[in-house]
Amino acid sequence: MGQRDSLAFVTLRSLLGAPLSLEPISSWCQHTDMPINWVSTTELHDPSRFLRAGDLVLTTGINNRTGEQQAAFVDSLLSVPVVALGYGVGLIDQHIPEHLVHLAERGGLALFEVPVTTPFTAVSHWVAEELYASRYAAVQRATEIQAELTRALLGEQGLEPILLRLSQLTGSECAVIDRRGDLLASEPASVEWEPLSDMRARAGVIGSEVTLTPIEIERVVVAYLALRHFAMPTPVAPFVAGLIGLELARRQAILTGRRELLGEVLDDAIHEVLAGPEIARKLQAHGVGLTSTYRVLVGTADAGPTQLRSIPWNLSDLFRDEGDRIHTALIGDMIIALIPATDDASTIAHKFHRQLSSVGRGASVGVGQPHSGTRAIRIGFHEAHDAMSRGAGIRIAEGLDVTSLLLNSVDTPVREVAQATLQPLLDYDKKHAGSLVVTLSTYLRSGCTPHVAATRLNVHRNGLQYRLRKIEALTRHDLTSFEDQVRFWLALTALGIT
Repeated sequence: MGQRDSLAFVTLRSLLGAPLSLEPISSWCQHTDMPINWVSTTELHDPSRFLRAGDLVLTTGINNRTGEQQAAFVDSLLSVPVVALGYGVGLIDQHIPEHLVHLAERGGLALFEVPVTTPFTAVSHWVAEELYASRYAAVQRATEIQAELTRALLGEQGLEPILLRLSQLTGSECAVIDRRGDLLASEPASVEWEPLSDMRARAGVIGSEVTLTPIEIERVVVAYLALRHFAMPTPVAPFVAGLIGLELARRQAILTGRRELLGEVLDDAIHEVLAGPEIARKLQAHGVGLTSTYRVLVGTADAGPTQLRSIPWNLSDLFRDEGDRIHTALIGDMIIALIPATDDASTIAHKFHRQLSSVGRGASVGVGQPHSGTRAIRIGFHEAHDAMSRGAGIRIAEGLDVTSLLLNSVDTPVREVAQATLQPLLDYDKKHAGSLVVTLSTYLRSGCTPHVAATRLNVHRNGLQYRLRKIEALTRHDLTSFEDQVRFWLALTALGIT
């Protein structure tokens, strides 16, 4: 039994019109357009488990002689359902039994007569040859469409014209929908598409008028090709989806290259690797003028540098080949954006957060204050980085103090030093179920005033003094020393201990 491809089929109408002397008996022969998948010959009482929808059944009725047997036989065919029943006459019966004709007419079964001069094998061979010819023509047509669409892409006509050409060639409605459900393009443009979740729920269901094919970049599904009323062999849709994916990946690679080049320049500016005039010259080459005022945006997600580089943040702009409207760069696992002070930073931050959330979890975005000159890059970056590092979500920096600047320095191992400073206290508390770290934090936040700290900790002042001496002994630092007080304060802040 073969499997029908779209456009590769033979109908009962064409079979009855073939030079095989087949005679339609029931009126349903004129009302069925169901394609014939294959031809099966059977004399079983109930052949349904050996049949499938779309089969054409041939029989002589040798084992179904009684009215009850014929009724059960017809019911089994209708349950599949088959396309039609061909009844051979001239060997067992000279005419199709009237009761069988009545059952077919009442049940909606197409019934035709096969004369003794037409062997069942002749019917099978005719259907097989027509199926082969039809499928060959369909595959040839699919190959022509693939070649046409490839030429359109190589001719740099763009992705939207490809959908237009696909619609013209196949007579179908086409759309590209990103994985969040946003419609990127549709042909015709006026066609309405149901929610992506609804289409995905019905994908693969027999009779569904919409097919969905994933579009991938680096083996990650970024969008779907939706086709309605699509009647072409199965390889066409995956081919078109692959073609779109390749073009998107090409555009993404070009855009990533630009972002990385700008990232190198911004990295040099942040760390003052080059002199001011040289940095200004390099930034100008990327269209960044230091006479303008910018806010720096810094964002990241739990995706890693590879995905940030290979997977699109904004598929809509990439699909239309518009690139980045705002200067955007990549430094390590961070996105850096220079937002003109005249733009709505909050709206842009939300857009970046949504884009990052589509790439990985825990998306975090920080936005610095407006600055101009090299200060816009250096101070703005640290402000945004400090805001971003405070947790997932979107944060607008209110400014940057010395403590924040030290803690967010990308060049110094602040947190490693903080960990080493407090490790003796952390180990002691873990081993003895103690509270030295809490005592230290409370003491410092109480202005190093013993009676205030003791009250907040709900301990006697002698008990507090004992703990403070223990802290000094374990860390070998003096809590009466302002320098050591600052050391402890920074260490606690760096590790987020309050």
